[in-house]
Amino acid sequence: KGADWLVLRNEHGPNLAFQRVDDELPRPTWPSNVVPQMLHLDTTVPDRAELERQREHAESLGARLLLDRTGDPDEPLYVLADPAGHPFCIFVA
Repeated sequence: KGADWLVLRNEHGPNLAFQRVDDELPRPTWPSNVVPQMLHLDTTVPDRAELERQREHAESLGARLLLDRTGDPDEPLYVLADPAGHPFCIFVA
């Protein structure tokens, strides 16, 4: 209903809402808590091939790799940061 909110709706899963702020926020320093993260989003993929495709897609949109834990046989994952520095995970569920 205005420029201060973005709501992503999905009829088959959870909705996501983002609120705009006018202030400049400091870049999170994850994994250090010097500047804590303000958001952490986890997304899942069905297999390792899709994990690689989604990491490449995220990086093509400006994400940067923070942690590669693809060697974990129980839960391979990547932690990436969006262009503003907010970490998010992509992992095989």
